[in-house]
This record gives sequence, C-alpha cells and structure tokens, in this order.
Amino acid sequence: MTNYVINIDKLKLIFNNENIELKDKGGFEFITQTDNKYSITHQKNILVRYRGNDFCFLLHKDKLRPDSSKISLLNQSLYIDDFNLILTKFISLFNITDYKTSTLEISINTNKKITRNYYQHYFNKKIICEKGFESYSYVPTENRFTNIVLNDTIYIKKNKSPIEIRIENKTNEIKHHSMKHYILNYYNQRGLTLEKDIYRLEMKIDLVSLRRSSRYSQYQNNLEFWDIISSNKHSKLTYLEQGKYSKVSISNPYEIDIHRMNDELYLGSLFDYFSPFNYEKLIKFNTQIENIKFENRITKTKTRNLKSNSKYDFNKEFDDIDDIFE
Repeated sequence: MTNYVINIDKLKLIFNNENIELKDKGGFEFITQTDNKYSITHQKNILVRYRGNDFCFLLHKDKLRPDSSKISLLNQSLYIDDFNLILTKFISLFNITDYKTSTLEISINTNKKITRNYYQHYFNKKIICEKGFESYSYVPTENRFTNIVLNDTIYIKKNKSPIEIRIENKTNEIKHHSMKHYILNYYNQRGLTLEKDIYRLEMKIDLVSLRRSSRYSQYQNNLEFWDIISSNKHSKLTYLEQGKYSKVSISNPYEIDIHRMNDELYLGSLFDYFSPFNYEKLIKFNTQIENIKFENRITKTKTRNLKSNSKYDFNKEFDDIDDIFE
C-alpha cells in the first residue's frame, strides 16, 4: 500500500486563438453548447470530445480580448492515464500557440488522518505559515443533499493571495456531495485502500494573479533590447550610462510544464515550491523533490541539493495514446 497519490484535480489554460481552426480531426470533435453559461465572458462555449469521450471545454474568444481563448479540462479527464498526452496532441494538432496555465490544483491524497494531525500540530504551535497566511476551518451542519453531517474542511489562505490550501476528508466529500466515485477508484488502483477514508491536501494556484502580482521593475537598453539589467545594477552606473536605459515592468512568467502533469515527482516539487506552510508535518515525500526554478524569480529559490528538471520529447508518443480508447 502506498503512502500517498499526487495528481491534478483542476487544469485551465489560456492561449492565443489566432491560428486555431475549429474543424473535427485527429479524433477530436467540437460540439457548440447552446446553453452557454459563459456568454458574458466568451463568444462560444464548445465541448471537445476525444474518441467519443468528453475531454474539455473550449471557451472561445474572450469578449474583451477576442484573440484569447481558454481550455478547461473536465474533472473526469484528469483521472485517466496520460491525459497530458491527449492535451499535448490537441495543442499540437490545432496549432495552439502562446499558451499558459491559468489555474492549477495539485492534490496529495492519503489514508492518513491529516485533518486530525493538522489540528494536533496547530495547537502545539508546530504549524508555521508564511506571513499573512491564516488557517480556519469550515464545519457544515449538514450536507444540503443528503443531510449527513460532514467532517470539517481546513483552509490556509491569505487575503488576495493566488495560493490557497485546503485539507479535507475526500471520501466523505465524494460519497455525500460530489458523487465522483471515479476519483476513489483512481486512488484505489494506485495503492490507497478504500477500507479507510481518503484525506486530501490540496493547493489551488491562480497563475494569472500570481504573474500579475510578481511584476517588478528592470531597465532595458534603448538600442539593444535584449540587454536588461536589474534596478540595483542600474543604480551603480554613471549618469551617462543610465541614460541608455529605460525603466520597464516585468512579471515572472511562471511557465508550468503541461507535459508533466501526471508526473508525481514534478507535481510534488511544484507543491513544495509554492507551499505557504510546513506541509512536511502532514506529508513526507518518499523521493527527493526537484529544484524548481522559474525565470525572473524575485524571492530566493529554496536551496537544496536536488536534481534539475528533466526534458522529454512527447511528440513520439502521440500515436500511442489512441490505444487508451481502443
């Protein structure tokens, strides 16, 4: 029996739709939804199917930015093997360019009673959160569908922060609320037992807000645009040299590797990188995490002697993923 399973529970992308052509091909089928609940924000809401199975929603053409569209993967799509290869095939086949992850939820699931453990550590003052982050619990009196009292959910969050932590009894939530039993089956197939409740430690990352909040100033050479220096370096130049540069606003791109969305090592490393509290009191990873680095990171990267991100060519696997649906 495994100690935990790490996976993605929500994934959304934004992209430039300039070159996309909405014609069925390669096993993908586009079905425009008549009841477009996103009509306020987007011109079209399109269901995308792959080999007859619902895969994602394509929110096409933002009304404020017509060149921008959004991909929102269906939750059940995230609980099939190699969903990331299907997504990569979709992006490649329809010539989607300039895409970025907008929302990401990473969940760590275990049979350990981490809600109880959290409270024990919290009251013993062993839970340490970053400045501004606070924890609180939400205790519903009863479920609005089944009238069954549920265990409380713990939140760790900060006002206007793009990072939010949630700790809950996932078995109760599924059985008495969401009814997503395929999630429990997914974890059972990967070593968690259904004879005990499954608990979840989840991180939600709003990458759009994260990029926006990471803006900072640098100085760009007026003639050689690739020459960008920090404010500190600019202040040490002579007045004559400073005149060659103009102040520019730069944000951290926070590029997420969507090819590795089913890679537990990568997901665990992302969780560690963004975590606002000492989660190790609840979950200890079996393997050494990677040293995640993002371009233009403002705060200092955690210093650890770890292996760097690996690169892999997924194009050769496009032809193999069709076997999943045969």
